Amino acid sequence: MKLVSTFVLSTILSLTLFSAKVFADRDVNVDMIELSFNSGYASLDNSLILEADEGSDFTIDSGYNGGWGLGLQLNQQWRTILNYSRQYDYWERHKDGLRVQQYHIDVARDFNTDSKLRPFLVLSLGQLNLKASSRENDKYFQMGTGAGLTYRFNANWSVRTEYRVFHNFDDFESTKQFQLAVAYRFGNGDRFSN
Repeated sequence: MKLVSTFVLSTILSLTLFSAKVFADRDVNVDMIELSFNSGYASLDNSLILEADEGSDFTIDSGYNGGWGLGLQLNQQWRTILNYSRQYDYWERHKDGLRVQQYHIDVARDFNTDSKLRPFLVLSLGQLNLKASSRENDKYFQMGTGAGLTYRFNANWSVRTEYRVFHNFDDFESTKQFQLAVAYRFGNGDRFSN
């Protein structure tokens, strides 16, 4: 499964970079790049349990997360974002090394792009990693769908809120996630902003 996940993620990243050049309404330049920081809450269908070597278990429940994203605005309607997040409350409570991390690449379709307030739909592919210091990583390949709303302050700064549902292919569980993100577009920023 690790090889399949790595292949799928690298293929998606390669296609994203290729499509940035092919489908962009303009030359590829720094104005297309977005850096975002996010915080949110992830709700699991059921608690996940990781067994530790010493006979104790880690129970992974719903919790708060934070992370960052690096994106490309392909044209007025389409963008991609490579995201990383972690549930930081587990890092504080479990000093012995429990880690809950998520990586995913998003393709988003923006609507109402001539306005400062822009709804969007998003499709995600990625991986959820669960790691206790005394055992191997547990990895779950995920596909997510969601919707959100972006507000552009100006050509460079925006804030967005989104709701997603991630489905794990390995155990057919799902994770519901709400996030708030602040994003910065480099250079001259979004030329589609009013």
